[in-house]
Formats: sequence, structure tokens, C-alpha cells
Amino acid sequence: MTTYRDNDDTEQDAFDQQHARRLRTVKGIALGMAVLLVVGIGALGYGMYSKADKLGKSADAASSAVVPAAGVPVAGATVPHGPAVTLPVFGSITLDAADGAEIVDVQTSGTILTVTVLEGTGPSLHIVDLTAGRVLGRVSLKAPAQQGHSQGQTPHPAR
Repeated sequence: MTTYRDNDDTEQDAFDQQHARRLRTVKGIALGMAVLLVVGIGALGYGMYSKADKLGKSADAASSAVVPAAGVPVAGATVPHGPAVTLPVFGSITLDAADGAEIVDVQTSGTILTVTVLEGTGPSLHIVDLTAGRVLGRVSLKAPAQQGHSQGQTPHPAR
């Protein structure tokens, strides 16, 4: 009895070997991509952590040494908006107001101070430049003249 070696078996073996080699290559590439993905996410997390740490430290430093208009540091003061501004010492500022006037509000925007003063004639705004230490201007509210009252007419509402 004679056995003949089938050519299909050698071709099948070569195909299986090539298939196994390709499969190992694909698995290696997938493993390499997974490693790169994990390393990239780790680097991104570290970068975000280090930036957040720097932002926290700068916010603490800004809130611990606030310098107001007079140039004297205030202990424990906090800054609601933006970094602290260092201003030159310029002494005192006098606002022109009538006797009995009352300061009802004070707001800052950068180096501009806005003081709302309630006087007998009505409220007024005083705008002060904190870097120069001088009053830039004053805005007063004035009631409109009521012309129609003397003739029995009612004034028109504001538009």
C-alpha cells in the first residue's frame, strides 16, 4: 500500500504559520496602543493635577496680601475678583459732599473706586482713580423739572 503525501497539508501548514504570525503582530500592535493610551491618560492627569496645584497656590498668595488704597496690607482680606493690585501710598482723599451726607456703597473695578453718596439733594457717584489718588469726577442725579403741576396737569410717566 502506497501513501501519497498530499500537497494540501503543506499548504495548510504554511497558511497556519502565516496566520499565527499575523495574529501575533496584531496582538503586539494592540498591546502597544493600549500601553500608549494608559501612559497618555496618566500624563494628562498629572498635567491637570500640577496646574490645579499651581492655581490653588496663586489664589492663596493673592488673598493673603491685599493692599488697599492707603497702601497698608490688610491681614486676612480676600479678593473677590482678580489678583491683588499694589497701589502707591498717596495719603487721603476728600470727597465734596454736603453736611449730613452718607456713604451708602463702595465698589472697585481694577484701580477705579466708585463711592455712592446719599445727600439731601439725592444720591451721587464719586469716581476715584486709586493709582493717582485723585477724584476723576462726580455724577449727580437731579429730579426733572415738573412744569405741568402748576396748571393742574399730571406729569407723564418716564418712557
